[in-house]
Amino acid sequence: MAFSSLNLVKAQCTELFISEYVEGGGLNKAIEIYNPSGATVDLSAYTLKIYVNGSSSGSAPIALTGNLMSDSVYVVVNSGASTALKNKADLLVGALSFSGDDAVVLRNNGADIDIFGEIGVDPGSSWSANGVSTKDKTLLRKFSIQTGVSVNPSGFDPSVEWDMLAKDDFSNVGMHTSACGIVLEFFLCFI
Repeated sequence: MAFSSLNLVKAQCTELFISEYVEGGGLNKAIEIYNPSGATVDLSAYTLKIYVNGSSSGSAPIALTGNLMSDSVYVVVNSGASTALKNKADLLVGALSFSGDDAVVLRNNGADIDIFGEIGVDPGSSWSANGVSTKDKTLLRKFSIQTGVSVNPSGFDPSVEWDMLAKDDFSNVGMHTSACGIVLEFFLCFI
């Protein structure tokens, strides 16, 4: 006699990653960070750096604070943003300033754990491919993405890992879902 069972198991990812990028009008700039790790994370070791106009030296680090619970997000917003965006912030900081041609990097203890864009490259006004642009848009990390980009890419195609929304669309800021390692388990037992 044999029986089988098929289960969906959500394996936990181990590191934070950028889940949303807002490059809107004026100072409407935000970076959302997602914690898929299965544990609460102390953010004191984490920073954001901005690499402006193809620079290979980043801005002064923006220090993150507090704790981030599992399956939750942390939103950093420019302090001059609209009230609608500032109301979604966990951290307001004037130094969070970038345009569609600037790389943004999430770091843990000084190590790059997620790179948005390409450090040291000025793409002109934006990185664009397959209808997805980093200029004047909100970009959401695709559901299938399970980890950040920890090595500076040789060419950045935002359409590979990001879905695009309109300029100043903040409707998804403050929440994120990810497959983050959904695995099918199949058991076959013989008795």
